[in-house]
Amino acid sequence: SRAKSRDAKRLRDVKELQKALELRYNSYYTYPSIAPPAWADSCSDPSNYILNLSSDEYIPVLSTDPLNSDSSCYRYRGDNQNFKLAVYMERPENQAAYAINDNGVRNDWYEIFTPEAQDWNW
Repeated sequence: SRAKSRDAKRLRDVKELQKALELRYNSYYTYPSIAPPAWADSCSDPSNYILNLSSDEYIPVLSTDPLNSDSSCYRYRGDNQNFKLAVYMERPENQAAYAINDNGVRNDWYEIFTPEAQDWNW
């Protein structure tokens, strides 16, 4: 189904974004920062919602959600030493497999984060 394909893309994208963030951290010892409590998302700024990540050459182009609508953007927040990425899981079985078990704060969004960012919510 289309939803299954979209969720598969979301999972690939979030892992690729996480890898790029870690590579950047290994070079600069900081994650891209967003002034708290703000979140950046792929709907409002698809080309630069994670500041400088693509321009720093850690990822060629920032990924966006397959639907990229208000309810299914890729969300990011960072404060130099911590970050959280969140992607909406469309299919209930993926919400159960990923979102509910990621120790994040949302049961329908798959969240990847550093330990200090676990409780960040929007």
